Amino acid sequence: MTLNASAYIDTATYWPAPTETGYGGVEYGAPQLIQTKWEDSTEEFVSATGAIDTSRSIVYVMLDVEEGGYLVLGDYVTTPIADPTTVRRAYPIKRVDKVRDLRGLDEEIRAYL
Repeated sequence: MTLNASAYIDTATYWPAPTETGYGGVEYGAPQLIQTKWEDSTEEFVSATGAIDTSRSIVYVMLDVEEGGYLVLGDYVTTPIADPTTVRRAYPIKRVDKVRDLRGLDEEIRAYL
């Protein structure tokens, strides 16, 4: 099932995966406001390390997101926060799946938190 644009009804904030600062710390990219379809559901999946993990939520997004980035439901862009680990209910993206429809025209991106 591929979602159409009207299905993305939830507003979320996305921080790209962190990069090393060169001084032993990490820095997250600027937060971006995106439209999503947010589902709080638990589902088992295999992580990038090969371990079986359980999601807190599955978030359908219309743009590429990366593992290690963070998502939180709501707008945290108008008052930017540099570190998503300080935001309550902001969760790391543990896995990203991209699924094409049968005709290969549309792509659905799922982020497992």
